[in-house]
Amino acid sequence: MSCQLRLARAVLLIAGTILTAYGLIVLHSTTLPLPSGAALFNKQIVWLFIALFAGIFFSFIDLNKLKSYAKPIGILTAVLLLSVLIPGVSRCVKGAHRWIELGGLRLQPSEPAKVGFVLFFAYFLSYHVHQLKSFSHGFIQPISVVGAYCFLLILEPDFGT
Repeated sequence: MSCQLRLARAVLLIAGTILTAYGLIVLHSTTLPLPSGAALFNKQIVWLFIALFAGIFFSFIDLNKLKSYAKPIGILTAVLLLSVLIPGVSRCVKGAHRWIELGGLRLQPSEPAKVGFVLFFAYFLSYHVHQLKSFSHGFIQPISVVGAYCFLLILEPDFGT
């Protein structure tokens, strides 16, 4: 590993640690007076550790193997985004169809769609890397992929996503 790559990793790790610590301090100080403040803070700590373990797990995944799953993951997330539009499958809250209820589990498809979109778009661009200089392959097709995902998000509507 080159010296520049090590430095970049160290800077990202330090910046992420500082931002996480700052976020926890702000959360703790703002929720301390609330009756459920400690519970909110503890919940955030639990999610922090879940995210850390997930990050460590995913850091060991071979990107070439992940590339073979990118297209099915992209299609699956698009299907999940479409499924919130089906009455009876999604739950409507304040006029927005954002959630899918599966038994006692609720899923907001726009969250996994973020990861699915990035994987699919990276796959799409790497597959068409030699054709990206043309207008149709380099602009029209990629913007169509982005537009399709954005259109599905706008239909929910979940503008926080």
